[in-house]
Amino acid sequence: GDELLTHPACDPSDLSDAEMHEADRAFHARIVAAADSPVVTDLYSALRERQLRVTATARTHESPRRSTVTDQHVRLATALRDGDATEAKRCLREHLAHTMRAIGLSEDFPTGAHPTGGLDRG
Repeated sequence: GDELLTHPACDPSDLSDAEMHEADRAFHARIVAAADSPVVTDLYSALRERQLRVTATARTHESPRRSTVTDQHVRLATALRDGDATEAKRCLREHLAHTMRAIGLSEDFPTGAHPTGGLDRG
């Protein structure tokens, strides 16, 4: 359904930076639950420690980056709604890589979660 598309992380215009940070965290948790997929679960497990470092840096949700993050959330939610697993994985990789760049982390994904590694199995 459209549940993810109506999530605050997809339309955060009225949110403070702190609220956007929390909406983003909740959105990602919802994605893992909604996907009900070993691929997505494995990806998030592999990225959990990095994800904690990312979410500890709420500045990633400040303008002007916020519109980019919102757009990525909308495209990811749309792909999931449409059942397009290939596009959903592409959007997710792009979103995570963009976030890592924004806070100065390497884009190298952990073993098993790299786009040419574990993500494309199954």
